[in-house]
Amino acid sequence: MIQNAGSEPTMSDSTTFVPGDYNAVCDECGFEFKASQLRKRWDGYRVCPKDWEPRHPQEFLRAKPETTRVPWARPEGADAFVASPYDLYTEDGETMTTEDGAPITV
Repeated sequence: MIQNAGSEPTMSDSTTFVPGDYNAVCDECGFEFKASQLRKRWDGYRVCPKDWEPRHPQEFLRAKPETTRVPWARPEGADAFVASPYDLYTEDGETMTTEDGAPITV
């Protein structure tokens, strides 16, 4: 196998004959290497040694479940309606009234 000065496999190594090995393409950089030089990465890609990276340890942490309960609670109170001193009017200026004739105020 031909290697450069840094002992890292080069793209030209893929053109040489190695019995039992075949040419393959790095899924990350797209260069051609011998299949024995590629490694399977955590995400399923077959990559060259330059593009290989381990899975980040933070991906294996599990967060503690949150408790979103309130420490104490009161029941909901009854609805309170407040009377207003303003009368409601229709579009023609008439005072709005209920069925029994009482004026409606807000």
